[in-house]
Amino acid sequence: MITGEGEVRLLVRDILGRENLISVPYYASSDLLQAGLHDYTYEAGFLRRRFAIESNDYGRFFIAGTHRLGLNDRLTGELRAELMAEQQTAGAAVTYNWRDVGIVNGAAALSHGPRGQGGLLSVGLQHQGQTFGFSLHTQLASDRFTQLGESERFVAPRQVTLARANLSTGSRGSAFLSYVHQAGPTQPDIDLVSAGYSVNLFGNTFLSLFAVHSLDDRQAASFGLNLTHAFGSRTTGSINWSRQDGRSTPSIQLQQSLPHGDGFGYRLASTGGPYPRQSAALLMQNGVGSYSVEASRENDMSAQRFSAAGGVALLGGGLHLSRRLDDSFAVVKVGDFPNVPVSADNQVVAHTDANGSALVPALRAYQKNSISIHTDALPLDAEIDAVRLSITPRRRSGSLVAFPVRSVRGALLKIFLADGTPLPSGAVVTVNGQEGSFPVARRGEAYVTGLARDNVVRAAWKGRDCTLQVALPADPGPLPVLGPFVCHGVTP
Repeated sequence: MITGEGEVRLLVRDILGRENLISVPYYASSDLLQAGLHDYTYEAGFLRRRFAIESNDYGRFFIAGTHRLGLNDRLTGELRAELMAEQQTAGAAVTYNWRDVGIVNGAAALSHGPRGQGGLLSVGLQHQGQTFGFSLHTQLASDRFTQLGESERFVAPRQVTLARANLSTGSRGSAFLSYVHQAGPTQPDIDLVSAGYSVNLFGNTFLSLFAVHSLDDRQAASFGLNLTHAFGSRTTGSINWSRQDGRSTPSIQLQQSLPHGDGFGYRLASTGGPYPRQSAALLMQNGVGSYSVEASRENDMSAQRFSAAGGVALLGGGLHLSRRLDDSFAVVKVGDFPNVPVSADNQVVAHTDANGSALVPALRAYQKNSISIHTDALPLDAEIDAVRLSITPRRRSGSLVAFPVRSVRGALLKIFLADGTPLPSGAVVTVNGQEGSFPVARRGEAYVTGLARDNVVRAAWKGRDCTLQVALPADPGPLPVLGPFVCHGVTP
């Protein structure tokens, strides 16, 4: 379901051919939770200091928690608390689906710290339609309000207001207009107006234009354009140009993203203007890891970097090497058949190993994921009950998905009587240890499945039976023909 406003249409046709069209409007948002659904996180640790400047530099101990609950299908509540020895912050928020209007949200928080007591209040309204959308959000805070992660010298802005409107006209493109206002006790007020327009020129070529203008005393403005062309499903090229403070900055980029499964990607970029920069990257991933080699040069400085990342999962009685596991994943079992392609959302992401197992990473948590196998890689004697299964995993959890695929190990048996005539049609063949029976067709032939390496086969006809010893070859092939076997004790 697409986020925002939409309409579900259901066409009902009865047995006489009469049709009834039922239309139901909806408004979906990721900010809302279904009634009774909880979404929460509880954390404890030490505050990170001087990130990207110093390694392993940590400060004060803290405890924090956020808990969201779907009060009903249109109202979601949230509580947040942050605790330190000398600083505490607590707040509450609500999100409400105002039918036919949009999403309304509000929040309030109080804090206590070295500077004293402070407060924060925010309200917002958002509507996203298929053609027109808008959002409005404003936040008020006292100069003594503080939150986790802010420096001791940081003073919250007194007011922050964001407004945005967007319009989509289909083939004629889409446009947006936004306004930002920020007023703070220690910083000059900021008023920015920005606008943009994007359109599909032809085929896979897209043009985007943007402009930003400051309404304060500096009267600063910047604008630019971006031209992008898609050369394929994974390869794109773009040309950018922007101008700010009287200086122009052109750039060009060509990149190919990594596939869902094994493969290569790359990225080439060059930027001109007052700060010229060139960079290149080679990317690769396989079933056990992701790798990258990068190099860049800016002015007289150059840098190189190599990285490798992978993951290990213990699930289903086996140890599986994989690419980095940041989200949910699944171990797929396809009998004991090796080298079977496994797809997630119709994209091949893995192949089964010698034991018929494959690890599928990067599944969407709390959403339905479709996992399928490619039957053309299975032998002809494989019995397949399902080629597609759906799972809904929890966040950062592993699931075991076993496809109902097994080897029937069938063979065509040629059975004759003691006098050399074929076993009559209508006779029945059974295999010891297996359920079911197999009929004998013309020429004394019976197709039997479920065979092991050595089998005891019983043939019966008109109250008489005989026993046969049937051995399956080590490499029987797709449709082996075994025999002739002689059935003693059964007469025409």
